[in-house]
Amino acid sequence: MDNTFQVECQHRKGKAEMKKDRAMVFILIIASIYILLGPLLSGLPLPWLLTIDGIAAISVLSLYRYLEHEPVKFSPPWAFLFVLGGITLATLLAGGWAELVTAAQPAQRQVMEGGVLPPPGERSYLLNLAVMVTGPAVEEIIYRMAVLGTLAYFIGRAPALLISSIVFAAVHADVYPPVMLMPMFILGVLQGITFLLLGLPWAIAMHMLNNSRQLMTESFEASNIVALVVAIFSIWGLWVFLSRTIRLRRIVFGG
Repeated sequence: MDNTFQVECQHRKGKAEMKKDRAMVFILIIASIYILLGPLLSGLPLPWLLTIDGIAAISVLSLYRYLEHEPVKFSPPWAFLFVLGGITLATLLAGGWAELVTAAQPAQRQVMEGGVLPPPGERSYLLNLAVMVTGPAVEEIIYRMAVLGTLAYFIGRAPALLISSIVFAAVHADVYPPVMLMPMFILGVLQGITFLLLGLPWAIAMHMLNNSRQLMTESFEASNIVALVVAIFSIWGLWVFLSRTIRLRRIVFGG
């Protein structure tokens, strides 16, 4: 009787694992189709692009339960500082990369300041919505939850973090000049760390804040006091991000 029960349990467990494997592969296929079709669909009107983004995101979210991602429990204030620290670190590393490149090739400075997107004040409301809200949400669902989450299940977190960050940088080649893809790779790594430690909502929040940084910076310039407060919290956040990532490195990188 006991042997029959154990065999039945193992059979059910095996079926559940097979179902999960199929779901993870399906999530990865959805993300791959979305990524590969991106360059072909970029010429469509913005409302159509937002509709396609929504369909892809909802398709992945419908299978979210199979990822079984359990983030570390941070209190909201510490989670916000962690996110702010990630943005600060991305900004510092991007600035360092820009200085390194322009020191070797001064002509690249003008190229690095390029891009296809106009400043926030010159964009339409719909484009600002796409850049600061819907775009970050969809990209985190696709590149972090779908690509990073499924690859981490199959090949481990460290290689999954590397591959998902490379893919994230590569798809931005139509927005940024090639020399700026390294900062996008760095941002992908930091976003991935945030996803692995804090979960999808905080990764989306970090991406939204990062994409809104230029608009917020223009607002902060009007007040020295606000700029000082932001600088203090950014330094504090940087310490939180680095210290927590080092302490929880086994969760981030596996092993």
